[in-house]
Amino acid sequence: MTCHLCSYIVNRLVNIINMLIKFEEELQRIIARRAHELAESANSNIGDDTNDWLNAEREILQELDSRSIDMLQECEITAL
Repeated sequence: MTCHLCSYIVNRLVNIINMLIKFEEELQRIIARRAHELAESANSNIGDDTNDWLNAEREILQELDSRSIDMLQECEITAL
């Protein structure tokens, strides 16, 4: 029984790790796409790839953070 439980836990952890890897890969693609948009904008200096990436990363992560907070608040409201 214990071996079955350990196997189940390991399989669940592997699934969670795989989901996190996919999330990170998708996040990198989204940031890269936004950085490319910023690089093509009139406000971007040619060759300023690092700043474009950092700005894109900040925008995307702030949006994710904002959505996470909204989702948590909705959960709290429905739990009341």
